[in-house]
Amino acid sequence: MTAIEKLQLALQEKERTYAGLLKSGRTQYQAAVPVSLGMEFGAWAEAVARDRWRVYKSLERIKVVNIGGTAVGTGITAPRQYIFRVIDNLRKITGLRIARAENLLEATSNNDAYVEVSGIIRAHASNLIKIANDLRYLSADDCGEISLKPLLRGSSIMPGKVNPVMPELMVQAGLKVLGNDSMIAQAVSSGHLELNPFLPLITYTLIESIQILQRVDRKTCQYCINDISANEERLQANFYRSNALVTALIPNLGYTRAEAIWKYMQENHLDIKQANAALGFLDPTELDNILTAENLLTLGETD
Repeated sequence: MTAIEKLQLALQEKERTYAGLLKSGRTQYQAAVPVSLGMEFGAWAEAVARDRWRVYKSLERIKVVNIGGTAVGTGITAPRQYIFRVIDNLRKITGLRIARAENLLEATSNNDAYVEVSGIIRAHASNLIKIANDLRYLSADDCGEISLKPLLRGSSIMPGKVNPVMPELMVQAGLKVLGNDSMIAQAVSSGHLELNPFLPLITYTLIESIQILQRVDRKTCQYCINDISANEERLQANFYRSNALVTALIPNLGYTRAEAIWKYMQENHLDIKQANAALGFLDPTELDNILTAENLLTLGETD
């Protein structure tokens, strides 16, 4: 099983585990509308699944080789029989699905396939950075809705401080790959006429990016995703005190009274149930029914 596949499966397992655990969805770091913690893991899993598909398809982009073209792709000094048989023999020896380029001159002078594959790798790095930053926020003191596995002391002078070192590793690895992608693009564009003399740098950098992401995907599963736990009390407290629930009341109360509940919550430091009890807008049982996962997470409004 590949490292990226393991990461996808680990995220999907958390998606199932926390499918019904309600929380505030956030936009611009502000409470928006209700989601579940499982849905957030599911969104990350879907992004990684796309990365996995892209990586698999990228093999097609780099299977074409120019062996047999000799100096610039014309095949000068190479026996014609060699040119047509060398790829077949290499395929048998290596087990790789390589193919001879139809235009050996073009394949010798242009290396844009490496830019394309590097872009696919970059997409995964970008997703890792995004996921890592989400995890850092959700586990931070101000939010505290999830807990990451404590791996090492965060400070020699601040007792009890534990930093999110695995998400930070994910970010740093991702940034390195983004930098490598820029280097590959520049090296590919710096070829001259019938040959790119920078192919060693291109291939070395691409392989480095692949190896970095393989390692960080494995470590992310092993030391981060698999050991994440939900802080259900904190989730519930944040959820019932946020305006994420107020939007859900609009079909029952209308905008004006829903806004009045939110203002009352803010002014009196109450959660939505306490504010509704004070204002008497909804029967408590009716409110409880509105705030169930089944009602809040169903796609769209039902008649």
